[in-house]
Amino acid sequence: MLRKESLPLFEMMSLEEIVAGARFTHEALCDYAVGANDGRVYLLFKDWNSKDLYSYLVAVLDIDWEAGRCIGKQVYDLGDGYRTEYCWVSALGDDFLLVWCRCRYNDGDPERNGLLIGRDGTVRRDYCFGDGIEQCLVLKDGTIVTSYFDEGVWGNYGWGGETDESHPIGWTGLTAWRSDGRNVWSAGDYQENPCSECDAISQDTQGRLWFYKDGEIMLRDFLQDRNEVIVSSLRGVVEVRDSEAFAVTPDGQRLLFDGGYEDFYRRFFVLAFDGETWQLEAEVIPELNGTPIEPSQYYLERKLSDHRTLWLTASGMLCGYRFV
Repeated sequence: MLRKESLPLFEMMSLEEIVAGARFTHEALCDYAVGANDGRVYLLFKDWNSKDLYSYLVAVLDIDWEAGRCIGKQVYDLGDGYRTEYCWVSALGDDFLLVWCRCRYNDGDPERNGLLIGRDGTVRRDYCFGDGIEQCLVLKDGTIVTSYFDEGVWGNYGWGGETDESHPIGWTGLTAWRSDGRNVWSAGDYQENPCSECDAISQDTQGRLWFYKDGEIMLRDFLQDRNEVIVSSLRGVVEVRDSEAFAVTPDGQRLLFDGGYEDFYRRFFVLAFDGETWQLEAEVIPELNGTPIEPSQYYLERKLSDHRTLWLTASGMLCGYRFV
């Protein structure tokens, strides 16, 4: 029988405390992420008015990950009048990268669904990352990674088919970009028929991209310009359904894997590398203030993007866990 272990979370700050004194409410939260270089937590809040214009605010939390506590907060109001809806925030240098998941082709004049903006609201540049984006991640060297769900792979919103003889931008399920918007890599290097979604992406402390695609854990090192398949398949190792994320320990020997849903409950597993293959080590149960949250009571939303993980409870408490 697979053993079960507790995963002790620590409280950072409630959403109400984070936006206290700002013109946004805690219900306006649409994304939160850990900065790869600084370990800060970035939260994106969005408001909408009747003229289909959006307002944005980014809150930044300073976290002592070893002590398990929040030690500071800054709030940046990016202003009003944005015509694009954004759903992700990442730190890119001293600026914020905002990304929206959909993008219309517009007969060869596609929408710009990425925005690089300064903390004072100054727009640096915009981007077209394509349609059907599942996740967005910025690596330590500033490489922007976008993964795609089925509509981004096969074409929708005017991409592909009769309106575009080329592949949609996301046809391999995963692409990488430089901060100036150049597309520099895609997951097509791995497979003869790469047209498939990418289920989950992560990174390690060296800034290498890890991803789970077609049942395989793979690695891309942009600094060494090298691809590597870590294990041929996880099939038979762990049952994964609709996985979205995983975390990587700093030594790259263990993974905290979002195993997807089973009987409508989300499950989390730890996989350990034995030198040749990945082995299923344990199922973990999130625990807050010493109280385990049973599988039938999962109400956590989570972000697993490197070894520093974020969890948001239904009561609006932002929590963390350092996977080492």
